Amino acid sequence: MPQVAMVTMEDRSQLLTGAIELARNVALQNGSDPVQMNDLRRLLDGLNLRTTGTITGNPDELAMELLNMDSPLMMALWFLPAGSKLHLHNHPGMNVFFKPLAGTCDYRSFTLLEPFVRPARPIRAVEHLMTSLDGDAPTLCIGPQEGNVHSIKALTGFWFLDVIFPPYNETRECTYYRAVPNSAHHGSLNQFFTLHPTEECQLDAEEAQSSPSLGGRAAAV
Repeated sequence: MPQVAMVTMEDRSQLLTGAIELARNVALQNGSDPVQMNDLRRLLDGLNLRTTGTITGNPDELAMELLNMDSPLMMALWFLPAGSKLHLHNHPGMNVFFKPLAGTCDYRSFTLLEPFVRPARPIRAVEHLMTSLDGDAPTLCIGPQEGNVHSIKALTGFWFLDVIFPPYNETRECTYYRAVPNSAHHGSLNQFFTLHPTEECQLDAEEAQSSPSLGGRAAAV
């Protein structure tokens, strides 16, 4: 589990404070105002580690710092050490703004072809994005369907900002997945997959076996 810390608004830059306030307003409207959504994306595009600050602690450990946890918003600063990974996971019924701040990562995401249900079951999806990102990358906007399942693997120490609304809770639980190609669409322009729910610890163990030099935190999908 990552280290978790809370910070006060006074500890952050005016730009970040403005982003938190705007994100809270956007979340209260559940992203229904496209003008505010675009304003928030542009404001997040202007953030970097000088405006967010960093997380104190062990530089070899994954860490997360909550900037805001007022319902209906969760905003957090993340650090992933080189070689570590957040496995393929979902954001059920959520909107997410993902802003890289520093370092580089491999980023993979899937757009859903059907809605999530509880309990979790295999779900059809199309590979939406697989690319490398760095601190100069623009904010990625993730919707309840588009790009909703993603994984992030740090190539170097990687910092990013997450803005999520509504946040995870007992009815919106995080599910981890393994992506299996759909042979029926083999060779097509779009890459279709079935995403199978699985346990995070199982993904860790599988990657440790296939890439022992990286250890259990660098997980495959």
